[in-house]
Amino acid sequence: MSPVFFRVSFIVLFCALTALRVYYKLRAGLLRERIYARDEKLGFILFRSVIGVPLLWAVFAYALIPGGFPWMYTSLPWWLRLVGILFGVGAIALLVWVHQSLGNNFSTSLAPRQTHRMITAGPYAWVHHPMYSAYFTLFVSAFLISENWLAAVTGLSIIGMLMTVRRVYEEALLVERFGEAYRSYRAATGMFAPRLTTILGNGLPSAVGAKNPEERGFRVSAGSDGP
Repeated sequence: MSPVFFRVSFIVLFCALTALRVYYKLRAGLLRERIYARDEKLGFILFRSVIGVPLLWAVFAYALIPGGFPWMYTSLPWWLRLVGILFGVGAIALLVWVHQSLGNNFSTSLAPRQTHRMITAGPYAWVHHPMYSAYFTLFVSAFLISENWLAAVTGLSIIGMLMTVRRVYEEALLVERFGEAYRSYRAATGMFAPRLTTILGNGLPSAVGAKNPEERGFRVSAGSDGP
């Protein structure tokens, strides 16, 4: 298939991501906030800033400089690149679902605000970190579409740090805020993907399956998640 088709698909994917992020940040009143939240750890900020430079360069180089920097690319079969497009569409759809479920609880800050509730609906009924899952899928998609290994290494390094080190700190803050309610919710749902027992037909996790939050032992309480 034509290289132009994949390049255009790549550009459309990242334009959609940018538009989505701007829209939901604007809706949540976050557009004028600092790039990094005040409660963000210095090590996280430095890591994301340093790795973010080659990531942005790799993305813009593929999108805007066709044929430039050939050392950044590998070779993949056309059908695998098409799979990458499907992954990208799925990741964007999941991000929309996540944001719609979060509503005004969306925040880029680690610590939940006093007005935040604990979200257990939508994708959060199955997974307690679906936004991280969406971004991981998005970076895999970007690599498959562009064949750009530099974008893959840098992008997956950033999301990998968020899914490991930052996630632990984030969950500690949620436990501090919501206590046993969050521990029970976390125990009942998958971390980044639905649990196998749920997929095989057991339905919604028992701790989040009830319609009434009080029935499942949860306070109507924060849905802060994401980079």
